[in-house]
Formats: sequence, C-alpha cells, structure tokens
Amino acid sequence: MKPTKIIEIGAEGGRITLFGLKTEKGGWLFFRETDERALIGMLPKGDVAGLEFLSNSEAVTDWNGVLQILSRYPWQNLYPLYVHPEFADLVWHEIENMEEECYSRSEWENVCGKRPSRHTVCFSHGKESGPWGAKIIALAEVAKEKGFNVVSIDYEGDTDPDCRVKRLYCEFKPSAGINILVGSSMGGYVATVASQHFSPDGLFLMAPAFGMKGYREQFPVPCASKISVVHGLHDEVVPYINSMEFAVKNNAQFHLLDDGHQLIDSIPIVCDLFARFINSLFMSQGKKALTAFV
Repeated sequence: MKPTKIIEIGAEGGRITLFGLKTEKGGWLFFRETDERALIGMLPKGDVAGLEFLSNSEAVTDWNGVLQILSRYPWQNLYPLYVHPEFADLVWHEIENMEEECYSRSEWENVCGKRPSRHTVCFSHGKESGPWGAKIIALAEVAKEKGFNVVSIDYEGDTDPDCRVKRLYCEFKPSAGINILVGSSMGGYVATVASQHFSPDGLFLMAPAFGMKGYREQFPVPCASKISVVHGLHDEVVPYINSMEFAVKNNAQFHLLDDGHQLIDSIPIVCDLFARFINSLFMSQGKKALTAFV
C-alpha cells in the first residue's frame, strides 16, 4: 500500500514529509521522511562521503506521536508546501497555539485552507534538481510577498520530460486569478508544453531545455499572455542561442546573464526579474479590467 502524504515542508537543502498509512481497523501509522539530498550539490565532495541524506523516523500511531517526531526540527517556521485536508485543522491548531511568533504563519494559512489565494505560481524543477532548491525557494518568496499561492511539483525519479508534462497536468490546479508557470532547464520545457493545455497568464523560463536531443518537441510553441526567458551566457548544458531563438519567434522577453546553466550566482537578479514580471501581469490585468469597465 502506497503511503499518503500528510504534511510536506520545504527548507533550504531539502524537505520534511510526514506520511501516513491507514490500517485495516481505520487507524493511522505515521512516519517522517527527511530528504536532504539537495545538500549534496552544496557541500564539498570530501564532506559528502558517509553522510545519510535520506532517512525515515520510527512509526507512530497518534497525533501526539506525530508532534514528537516532527519536533526534531523547527517545522512550524519552515516552508509549508502541503497539508492533507483531513489534517488541516489539527495542523492549524498547532500553528495558532505556538508560544512564540510563527514566522511562516501566512504560508500555513494558505496550505491549511484558512486564507486561499486568488493567484498561483507553479514551479517545475530541472532534471537533476529537486522541487525546493535554492533558486525555487528564493523565487517562491517573491511570489508569496505578492500574494501568490506557491506550488512546486516533485518530478524526482522521472527523467522523461513528457511524463513530467503529464504529471503537471494532473497535479496543477489553476486558481481563479493570475496563474504563472515557472520552469528551469527540463522544467522550462515541461512548463512550455503544459502552457498549451493551461494557457497561463505568465510563463517564466530559466535556461529552458530547447533544441535538445531526446525531447519530443525541440522548440515547443508556448501559449501564455506574457513570456520571459532568462539564460546564462556561459551555459554549457543548453546553448543560450536556443533561448534567444525561442524568444524572437514567440515575442518573449529575453535576459542574458553573466552566469552558467544553474544561474546560482544570479539568483538576486533573477528574483528581481521575476518580481518585475509579476508586476507586469498585475498591470495587464488592471488594464483589462479598465477596458471592460469602459
């Protein structure tokens, strides 16, 4: 029997997930999975040997046990990504009754369904990365500050780009307001192909995998109101000229940065570009509303 995801929490370097298994008698068995594999790319190679980056806790059978296995981490002040609807009230009770200030309160309000957002940003990570790497965490903060709900699809273990597209179809639920698909590398390809299905307001791409062998569509045709592409001049994985060609063909913004494929050294610049991109979508929405009124 496949375990059910109960709570998922992101942090720089990995994530914490609480899983549950329903017993034959209708009860639950819970365990905590700690995934810190994102740290592998951040640490010197000599420091990685012998370290355990993926681990599970012992199983517990009640909510008090759940709180105990989560208490190893300051989970309330990390980044909440998902809460199972059946457990939303229990989780929210813990947040509301914290003795100290909860720095992630607004994010917990969103994932617990206490303050639904009108706008949504959906991230698709690259082939070798995970759903909550440093770049996505930084961009997610920009989106949250502007009132967006944030979703990051976990594609780990699935290296087929078109299978990832199908997963995005299944897992992303557009909101009633502004919807933005964001993709990095293979995720840029995935977001662009998926835009043909969702027709988002915005498509924000970072070093998208266009013109690459092994992809069904070399240069997928986007379907979005606004498109912005960011690429590194020194990218040795995907030539920046591919993104430039895509941008010219599709009337997209194009930003060439002095960086490599992962754009790690340019995160503050990328965040600023993303903030400006979101602002432009708000402006477009306002113009549409004014036109409709007139």
